[in-house]
Amino acid sequence: LLKQTLMSHNECFLYKVPPLISSDGYRANDWNLANPIQENGVCGFQVERRNNDLYLLFTLDNHTKLFAVSKIEGNKANNTSNNNGTIINSSIETVLDSSRYFVTKIQQGGSVNNSNRTINLGFGFRDREIAIDLLSNVQQFQKSIERELNAK
Repeated sequence: LLKQTLMSHNECFLYKVPPLISSDGYRANDWNLANPIQENGVCGFQVERRNNDLYLLFTLDNHTKLFAVSKIEGNKANNTSNNNGTIINSSIETVLDSSRYFVTKIQQGGSVNNSNRTINLGFGFRDREIAIDLLSNVQQFQKSIERELNAK
């Protein structure tokens, strides 16, 4: 098992994302940014590569408790975009009104009939540099997977 931490940051804000009103995309201003969903207002954030998948880990208590995980599958890692926002991957999307906030898909398991439910989780950073670092890591991961697939 290849496991590599690509980035780690102690300050990430999580938000409940309301349903989309239009097909344009998500807007961070719709999330009540003054009230993140975690109790103390902040959580940790890590990006890990595990084999050919990328994981976004949202953590509590100094990265000791896992709050939520988003998986970006390497075999589905491709860049696509719409007219307004950019879909980095089917599991992570930029918002229209800020370069510091994103929407990711979180799987909730254990419901009736073992079906998984997908919810959208908004997250963001105080510093734009951290958001740029995230985008860079996701793009490098996607290029790496493409090189590996082309080499086969």
